[in-house]
Amino acid sequence: MEPSTRRALAPFLILFAALYAGFGAQSPYLPALLDDRGLRPEAIGMVLAAGTAVRLAAGPAAGRLADRLDAAKLVFAGCAAAAALMALLYLSAQGFWPLFAVGLLQAAALAPLAPLCDTLALGAAAPAQRDDAAGPGFDYGWVRGAGSGAFIVGLVLSGQVVGRYGIAAVIWLNAALLAAAALCALRVRQLPPRPTAQSTAPSPERGSVVELLQRSRRCASVVSCDEDKSRAALASSPTVPMVPVAPVAPSKVGLKLREGVKITPRLICRGGLAGGANGIRTVSPPHDELGPLAKGDAPER
Repeated sequence: MEPSTRRALAPFLILFAALYAGFGAQSPYLPALLDDRGLRPEAIGMVLAAGTAVRLAAGPAAGRLADRLDAAKLVFAGCAAAAALMALLYLSAQGFWPLFAVGLLQAAALAPLAPLCDTLALGAAAPAQRDDAAGPGFDYGWVRGAGSGAFIVGLVLSGQVVGRYGIAAVIWLNAALLAAAALCALRVRQLPPRPTAQSTAPSPERGSVVELLQRSRRCASVVSCDEDKSRAALASSPTVPMVPVAPVAPSKVGLKLREGVKITPRLICRGGLAGGANGIRTVSPPHDELGPLAKGDAPER
């Protein structure tokens, strides 16, 4: 790898590592954290479901804002900083409605981070293949592999932290990593300017559903990509189960959950764009190997 390529790649490696380590640090322990704050299982389900619903609206809204302002870096940094601040609110929140509000606010701030991070990386990856090349490029597979590796590290690290300092330590770890991601985003390469030339062919009103439906091939591609990403998100978002099964020490929970993320040799060896898209496989670890974060017997409900 040439020195210029390494210099272009390094900021994105750090960005993906900080972001996905933050994801791995909190996401498995969020149900246990809510349980520690006094929520019953049905209330925990409502908080998590509401957060998922908010993501459906917050992600596209932040993406449109980034496109309109042509400031993907600033929108990403703002959302990452806001998510870090929202994480700290878990320290003082008690009861259903305060935790519900904090969960919604953090979910809204977290929603656009992964898509915007990919946008920044893909905008800088392999620019030699584009006419608007502004500097040395790199293969996207390297940064995506670094993100998956950092997610595993976050899982293992958070388990060790919880075992030593308690569940509240995950909040500080998650906030620190998200804040680091916000700072790293300001140092990555700016996206190339979008072309201003417009087609003279008549088209339906901008942003209309009719225009999208008329482009049948694009619709099929979008649906296929969303289906693949949804399956990956479902499989790669492990949580600590709250069911009364055999207890497992918190320090071992991360080690068990890391088995759910596998990086194929194709991604590491080739590091290509195809490797970034197809080189990551996620599987769910057996739930009977994971237990609640409790000392002694499983908690009674």
